[in-house]
Amino acid sequence: MNDNQKLKRRVRESKRWKEFRSELKKERKYDELTGSKLLTRFQVHHCDLDINNYADLDESKFVCLNMKSHDCVHFLYEYYKKDREIIDRLKAILDKMVELNVD
Repeated sequence: MNDNQKLKRRVRESKRWKEFRSELKKERKYDELTGSKLLTRFQVHHCDLDINNYADLDESKFVCLNMKSHDCVHFLYEYYKKDREIIDRLKAILDKMVELNVD
């Protein structure tokens, strides 16, 4: 485990983090990507990816996501930060799928 991982673990195991997470769930209640109810194992996603800011619990820098949404955001972010048109291409693919699969 590297130093960054150790820092993240320490933050997530702290009483302060656990209380912060609990409060966010009470306030937000829903996955901020899908609108689905937050599940027990939801993720409090750091939008600020700078490790130096990991312990900064400014609510405006976080979104609540269920696990699959969290994975999706991280996956797409890696492409989006270099190529913002990926969202347009994704939408075109999803639109095509809806068109072909309407019941």
